[in-house]
Amino acid sequence: MQAVIGLDSRPHFRPHLRQLPSHLQPAAGKASGSVTGGNAPGQWTVTDLARYYNITPLYNQGIHGKGATIGIVTLASFTPSDAFQYWSQIGLNTDPNRLSVVNIDGGPGAPNDDAGSDETTLDVEQSGGIAPDAKIIVYQAPNTAQGFVDAFAQAIESNTADTLSVSWGEWEWFDQQAQAANPVNGQNTNVLQAYHDLFLQAALQGQTMFAAAGDAGAYDVNRAAPLPQYSKVLSVDSPANQQFITAAGATTVPSTLTFHPNGKAMQVKIPRERAWGWDYLNGLCQALGKDPVACGTFPVGGGGGVSGFISRPFYQYWVPGMQSTPTGQQLVDNSQNPPQVIASIPANFKGRNVPDISMNGDPETGYVVYYTSSKTGFSVLSNNGGTSFVAPQLAGITALLNQSMGGRLGLLNFSLYGLLATGHAYHGHGHHGAPLREITAGDNWGYNAHRGYNQATGVGVPDVANLDAALHRYFWF
Repeated sequence: MQAVIGLDSRPHFRPHLRQLPSHLQPAAGKASGSVTGGNAPGQWTVTDLARYYNITPLYNQGIHGKGATIGIVTLASFTPSDAFQYWSQIGLNTDPNRLSVVNIDGGPGAPNDDAGSDETTLDVEQSGGIAPDAKIIVYQAPNTAQGFVDAFAQAIESNTADTLSVSWGEWEWFDQQAQAANPVNGQNTNVLQAYHDLFLQAALQGQTMFAAAGDAGAYDVNRAAPLPQYSKVLSVDSPANQQFITAAGATTVPSTLTFHPNGKAMQVKIPRERAWGWDYLNGLCQALGKDPVACGTFPVGGGGGVSGFISRPFYQYWVPGMQSTPTGQQLVDNSQNPPQVIASIPANFKGRNVPDISMNGDPETGYVVYYTSSKTGFSVLSNNGGTSFVAPQLAGITALLNQSMGGRLGLLNFSLYGLLATGHAYHGHGHHGAPLREITAGDNWGYNAHRGYNQATGVGVPDVANLDAALHRYFWF
């Protein structure tokens, strides 16, 4: 680990949240909102998400997450009034006592922009907005390997939260190098092993866990190891790479974006939902006279690919479209003479494929966040995105499904890949449509979306009401 210290200044876990650089900001209010009938993409709230992914029928049945508890594992503190203001502003009646905070290892200190407090804020707003009757516990820890492990341990060993979401992570190799005291057995192990032992316990307890798959497309390490100083490496994020967690990927929803490079209007049309990868902005970057790296678009997109350290889990064994690690993936520091190899990913390793499932996470078609900045005070920020939205959204959706099912759903991957294996994923039954929708357009710079499972969007996106019906039909005895 010491060898890469220059690569990534501590604290090292990053929130998987993206804001738009000013030159990639679309003209305000020009994005077509036709896709939702509500707010334009880029200004979405959880209400727009609920309409688009068909959560609304559950609300109409009186399902709002009552009796369920959502846990957020995070490395920065937040201002609770932001979340309550967001919920009330979009017309949700919520219990003023629904939210509790547990400080782990002394907690992360006061809310602070540089620490990633916007991440914790949006996690609470999104998960709690989708399931307005659910309780929320925020497990917040210092941004250290031990702090992160201890936060998971507290959330899992207390076994209070039915569903857990995390939107922080780092390249899996870093976690393979980092050591922590493993709360499960008291031994010192690498962080990947500590996560594995904890998440297995969570799965056995029926806790449903979600992790953001990252926002550097197929090149997770290059968020921490910038180009061209370091080489491009096809790589995935931890803890989303773990077997007993559901990895949340991201898409771009249909819209028409208007930009003004050099004062001239330029439209970018996104005709159908696609994998999130900012290569669809290549024309805009060209107009700005920048290559994708200088433009800030490469490798931004939904995290996905193949783990080089976590074996393929049994639920992915028979799934068409699974891949092994590509050859020749080495992180090289080109600033040294001669260039120095820092790390290598084993080739042809039958690793865990990520993500598992996706939803809208592109900042260009993203969300508003109500946030009190430590620098500028309170404001409503638009065009926020990242897989860090999708993980807490899925936790909120699971709280609804738990209420509908009358119990804990457990690891969602069993159901997702079970639907795929039995041929029920993309086909309706009776008066219900398909529980999942394939995403066949776009890419995350390294992997293309296509029919069935792919490393850009996983099994696709949910139709939540149909997924609820399918779970009742196929998985609940």
